Amino acid sequence: LPTQVIDEGNMGTLSLLPFLSDTDDEGNSAPASALSLEIVATSNSDVFDVYLDLTNIVFETIDDDVNGEVTVTIRASDGEQFSDQTLLAKVNPINDAPRLDLTGLEETTLKLGTQRVINLMALLTDVDNPANEAFITVSSDEQGAAKYNPIDGTMTLNFQTSGLHTVTMNTIDRYDSNTYTITVDVFDSYPLYVVKSDDGSGHIYVEMENTYIDQIPTANIFLTDEAPTFTVIETTWNICNEETGTCDGLYEEDLDITRSMVGWTTELNIPSIFMPDQYARPSGSTYKDYYQLSVRAVDTNGDDYKTIASLKWDILEELPAPADMDD
Repeated sequence: LPTQVIDEGNMGTLSLLPFLSDTDDEGNSAPASALSLEIVATSNSDVFDVYLDLTNIVFETIDDDVNGEVTVTIRASDGEQFSDQTLLAKVNPINDAPRLDLTGLEETTLKLGTQRVINLMALLTDVDNPANEAFITVSSDEQGAAKYNPIDGTMTLNFQTSGLHTVTMNTIDRYDSNTYTITVDVFDSYPLYVVKSDDGSGHIYVEMENTYIDQIPTANIFLTDEAPTFTVIETTWNICNEETGTCDGLYEEDLDITRSMVGWTTELNIPSIFMPDQYARPSGSTYKDYYQLSVRAVDTNGDDYKTIASLKWDILEELPAPADMDD
């Protein structure tokens, strides 16, 4: 039987039928296809999975990187007599390019203008050659945002534009290369969550009073236990109307940070955008008005926070008659 050479990470098949022959009791030729075949021994099981498929013997390498050889003993029998034959199978080693294990880094986030250092050399493996002989190159869709230091094997990321970015890494040896990409979501501010009740889901909660038609609302603003320690909190209020489709009032306020423990109260008598020195609703809210709040803040680390979506309060009801009010 001819020695079989199978490429690393592949499989090979040899038909045994051309190598089989048989005779009957009188010495006449008998059909070889009637013989039964079995594998009676293998020298090791660390290189190949070896099995018979009808009159074919099949060799499958255990994994993509295994090397070595195996000797297989095959028995052919006509039910009365048998004969054993050995077959040698070898792996043809093929160079594997260096690999990066980027588990947990495929999608990552990074604040705009901040730096992140990733030790790529610590994530590099090469099954065929020493890892320190490999070359690594990096690039990004924002020029200069990804840099590789071949001395210590680290990649430094620092983006100056927000949004989704792609970083490409190539691992190269003398024979082959692999290419990897990761996605970096670059944001300019951390999300600031403002909610209408202190249910544990926000950084700031707002209790609104006087939200009936012809009233001027009052906003009571409090920090939750989940809030960072802020040094700056800026609120922006808009008053708009669903029926007219316009926003005609704007009020911006820097909250007194010394009141962080007790909260803030703001009467929303909001100045008009279109009429200087006048209020947008001097006589109180009108039907289908709505008040919108967005907030920007800065914490003690200098990190920015912004609301992702404005919080909204609708004005839809008349003030109930005294007899209809709850006690």
